[in-house]
Amino acid sequence: MTNDQVILNTANSRIILLCPFKPEFIPLIKDIPGRRWHPEHKAWSFENTLYNRNRVLDIFARFNMSVVMDEQTGKMAEDPIIKLKRELSSRKYSTPTMDSYVFYTKELLTFAKKPPEQLTSDDVKAFIEYLVNVKQYASSTVSLGINALRFFFFYVLHKEFIYDIPNVRRDKKLPVVLNSDEVTALIAACSNIKHKLLLMVIYSAGLRVSEAVRLRPEDIDSVRNMIHVKNAKGRKDRYTLLSDAVMHLLETYIKTVQPKTWLFPSYDHETHLSVRTAQKVMEHARDKAGIKKDATVHTLRHSFATHLLDQGSDIRHIQKLLGHANLKTTAIYTHVSDTSLSAIKSPLDRFLPASDFDTQGS
Repeated sequence: MTNDQVILNTANSRIILLCPFKPEFIPLIKDIPGRRWHPEHKAWSFENTLYNRNRVLDIFARFNMSVVMDEQTGKMAEDPIIKLKRELSSRKYSTPTMDSYVFYTKELLTFAKKPPEQLTSDDVKAFIEYLVNVKQYASSTVSLGINALRFFFFYVLHKEFIYDIPNVRRDKKLPVVLNSDEVTALIAACSNIKHKLLLMVIYSAGLRVSEAVRLRPEDIDSVRNMIHVKNAKGRKDRYTLLSDAVMHLLETYIKTVQPKTWLFPSYDHETHLSVRTAQKVMEHARDKAGIKKDATVHTLRHSFATHLLDQGSDIRHIQKLLGHANLKTTAIYTHVSDTSLSAIKSPLDRFLPASDFDTQGS
């Protein structure tokens, strides 16, 4: 959609209007009966009547705007997954988010076993129930799936999404955290220098795995002892720590591997290491080190934050290093920090010291 173009989809029970934002449009659109604003899609919808169609056309005719009528109800003109990728890309969604949205859309189509244009609210509800009850996905994962399908329905199918699906309550689980001995054992279990450096970088800098695999050699600032994380979650850049231990191994690694485009290249050096490969590296090292905890590669990021809190680091500094937009997200680590718990004294010990029991007989 260009800046002077309006898309009007009239294929379903409600008209969907996609148009550029201009303040002068708002009061005219709000004057249409039954109008509804969808902030997550930045679009309006109205009851599909001839009166409403003409009202919308009249509004934009006043401003000499081009209106594209989309009345497609039969076979889709192009592969829906290709269109989904294009819509995501045009809105500058991050690569991990795009991959997730495509994954859940494909999963829905496989589950429903019907063409996209025939999907119903019952199909969506049944699929969400399948994710929750059969696949037993975490609430945050299910929520991501719902967001993916909402995007697919609105921008690809031009259908109003089923809004009566209840919000998934988030699990109140504390993150798994490795202690220092386990981190040491994990790193020692890696014989491959690239794999060892990868895990060390993720832990020592508190990186997301998607951030680590996309690092480039020029992102390493050895003078300031910093790592420049570019286009991270929320399309934000940030700086985080470059440890002395990592820098020492990195010097050897660069001489040995000689990375060019990517710090952690794939086998052919044309692309970066995949997230799945990094996950497998972690799983192999965890099992080899004999760690029984359900630790994933993201556990290293949790451990980084928790260990910084244990050392007495300011939580706002940790928030900045992790790239959290909200301090509440970082605050969860206060629940697993040894320092925050061990500093608390039981009220019993205030008036009944343990030494009182030393002289008592059995």
